[in-house]
Amino acid sequence: MPEIGFRFYGDLGEPVASVDVADLKSVWDMYQDIASQHPGGGVGVDSSLIERVCSPRADIRAVVYRCQMLSLLEMLPGDLLATWKQSGQLQEAVLRVAARIPMNWMGEGLSHSLPFDVDAFFEEVRKESP
Repeated sequence: MPEIGFRFYGDLGEPVASVDVADLKSVWDMYQDIASQHPGGGVGVDSSLIERVCSPRADIRAVVYRCQMLSLLEMLPGDLLATWKQSGQLQEAVLRVAARIPMNWMGEGLSHSLPFDVDAFFEEVRKESP
């Protein structure tokens, strides 16, 4: 996922706001487009670009953070999201669940677990999948 030029995290352990699925999809699609154009990575994304693809009242930090959590699921061994991709695109159910599932802000540095219940995430995705 491209780097962003503003503080994308919140206070350790505090809840991350739910976001509009349309905002999450817009930012996810933008990141995927950038990644396809720059497969080596190392691309920074200014927050103003993210703001342009989101609704005016979007919580940009929460949208970006939730996109990053999806990206982490992709990077884990076996791409945990592969089942819910069609032609490389995430199914809408994944985005709907990612937009609302309870999660907390991680602190800077390494953590040994994701800041949300991964099992509950996939259970909800399965329920909402066609």
